[in-house]
Amino acid sequence: MKRKQRWIYYCDFCKKHYHLQCSCKKHEEHCTMNPDRVCGICSNQEIFIDESNPPLYEMIKDFRSQTTDQARVEDEYSFTITGDGARAYEVLRGVANGCPACMLAIMRQCPDRKADWNYKKEKELFWSCVGNGGGE
Repeated sequence: MKRKQRWIYYCDFCKKHYHLQCSCKKHEEHCTMNPDRVCGICSNQEIFIDESNPPLYEMIKDFRSQTTDQARVEDEYSFTITGDGARAYEVLRGVANGCPACMLAIMRQCPDRKADWNYKKEKELFWSCVGNGGGE
């Protein structure tokens, strides 16, 4: 009988597990629950978007300040949408410069998020705009 001991590595932000330390470190850098994450889309900004997004905590703060009539603030990073959800999501799209990965990170780090926001649709919209030269 053979017996092997193996290390398991866990993401500090989302608790996803890995068998390789390098894979876990790579994931943590881009994890949407990491407040200091590096966005895979925004880091290729010269290809996809006109300008780099600010740090995630600044985008969350900006989103909250622009949606005061649409959101009830729970704490520094969470909100509950109380008014017109469509307007709030347009503000979210604007704050994240249309980047679906940054939008996802903002939504994941806000515990009282609404379920009607759809990452897959946002991603498809983003890539269709990129494919059309940025036009809708």
